[in-house]
Amino acid sequence: AKDRDYAAGAALLRSGLSFEDFVAAMRGGLIVLNIHTDAFNPGEISGRVGGGPQPGQPGAPHRH
Repeated sequence: AKDRDYAAGAALLRSGLSFEDFVAAMRGGLIVLNIHTDAFNPGEISGRVGGGPQPGQPGAPHRH
């Protein structure tokens, strides 16, 4: 998501949360994603978003 304008998205949602605070909240399981579609506008998919293990922690992907 490096090419996305986080500040513009945060402003659209009227959020004062910095990107770093957002990532910390996501890693802490505090972010909920709710996807609305034309087929089911109240919310088709909903759930908590987690960040997974940090680099160097067990379960983290290895980079070669």
